[in-house]
Amino acid sequence: MRLNLILAFVFLSLLPAQAQTAKTNPQRPLALLVERTISKLQEHLQDISLKGGVHIEMQTGQGLSLSASRKFFFSAILNKMKKRLAVRITPKGSTKIRIMVSLNQHRIWVVGTIENDTLVGPSPFVISHVLSDDLRIAFGAERPSNTSLQWRVRPLGEFEGQVLDICAIKWNPHSAFFELALLDTSGIQVFHYYPETQTLKRFMGQAFLKSARQWPRIIAGWIGLSASNTLAAMTTRGDNLSMNIQEYRTFPGAPQRIPIHNSSNDSRQALWGKARLGNPNIEGPIQNAAKKQVSPKEMPRYVRDVHLASANNTWYWVDANGYLHNPRSQKISTPLLPTPIGDRFLFADIDGDGIQEFVHTKASLDHQSDALVIRTIPTLAGPSPSRFRTALGGGSIIAMDRLLNTHHAGETLVLAEQADDQNFRIWLVEVVQ
Repeated sequence: MRLNLILAFVFLSLLPAQAQTAKTNPQRPLALLVERTISKLQEHLQDISLKGGVHIEMQTGQGLSLSASRKFFFSAILNKMKKRLAVRITPKGSTKIRIMVSLNQHRIWVVGTIENDTLVGPSPFVISHVLSDDLRIAFGAERPSNTSLQWRVRPLGEFEGQVLDICAIKWNPHSAFFELALLDTSGIQVFHYYPETQTLKRFMGQAFLKSARQWPRIIAGWIGLSASNTLAAMTTRGDNLSMNIQEYRTFPGAPQRIPIHNSSNDSRQALWGKARLGNPNIEGPIQNAAKKQVSPKEMPRYVRDVHLASANNTWYWVDANGYLHNPRSQKISTPLLPTPIGDRFLFADIDGDGIQEFVHTKASLDHQSDALVIRTIPTLAGPSPSRFRTALGGGSIIAMDRLLNTHHAGETLVLAEQADDQNFRIWLVEVVQ
């Protein structure tokens, strides 16, 4: 059902306070959509005489909130028109602008027409933007329920050792398999993973050199891609090792550098933080391969994990106390979630709807199972509902990564769980039709 709103304002009655609200409320995707809409209106109105005033009619389609759209989008349009177009906005305007905002195929669509006696017929314009979490909130968009989608959790295998991290690789786009690199307290193991048969086959490994140093109280490690075919690993004991999986060779890695999974692009080349011997935290600032700082100034010196969400181009991190933050939440010292989360997290579009989910582990008490939680990306604007939750096999969930280009529409999660002191398991979590 359509909800119809006719907004008619006299130009001189628009208050400065409204313009200030429009500046402070919109997030970046919303501000971009508003700017594109205004630019399109200017383009269509430049050759039209507006002496008779402008009448604006605005509508929202099913699944969008009229009140939210009015507060964040429609008010911003009117305020920007006030600043840029010297016209009267009146119910009796001779130029009629109709704007319909709707949701379709995971995109926000702004469809409009402009009517004037000097035009042969209505002049249409269309703008669209991928439905980010910010736009979902701004327009009050409902998340569609799809009963045909099912979450599936599958074990891939159990292995000896104490696992520290996992990294999914596909350096050869023509191969039928992925590589899964597992970092444990003994070194690196690399497996071929065949999606069609859902099997793992070990093909390469390298143990750490014998170390005189003992493992610290908190045993941790990181593994990532320093190049498309080269792995880099670092541990809290000070082990560092690099492995070229194409040339089957290993060599010492860069000292005191922690590879951080980079899920913001398909190259997967790691970003880098600093390592401190015995410290399970990542020391900032975060740098790219060219040693250029990429993390925001608001990020504290030490974090447990940090990633850039491509959905909204925003950095997120887990601070040393286990609380999730982004630059905005850090400024006001208000975590994005009310309780601490686990040490590792990532962003992935698991259900294939074009919108990234926030995937994290849930901190647990001793002798209790860890939980894997998949939810919408948290914001300060409201709650972040959980979409899926599982305890896997009842152990400690240590690490996670995502598989690209699988036979499913969405991305597949691959997780490492420590089952007991001597064994760990690898799991897949995915959404299937």
